[in-house]
Amino acid sequence: MEGKASKPNRLTLYIGIALVIGIVTGFIFNKQYVGAENNKIFNADIQIHHLHLQMKPFEKIKDSLVYNKLVAQQKELIDQKKTAEQNLLNSED
Repeated sequence: MEGKASKPNRLTLYIGIALVIGIVTGFIFNKQYVGAENNKIFNADIQIHHLHLQMKPFEKIKDSLVYNKLVAQQKELIDQKKTAEQNLLNSED
């Protein structure tokens, strides 16, 4: 009896190719399509971090006017970040 050489399954090959194409396409769309919104959110995160660093010396409140100003600025940045995230979620694209 002669053994037949098994043929490689093409379905597995096609699934692998589709998987790679899907990953590459998703990466490209994420970088180009929603890049501006991602940059706004990232910049808001950086600004919030810098505000936390500026607020650190005022943890024991000595100058309440400066502290209140920084807290208001932090709240404004958090609101901007939430707005940018919500706009990203609400966009039809």
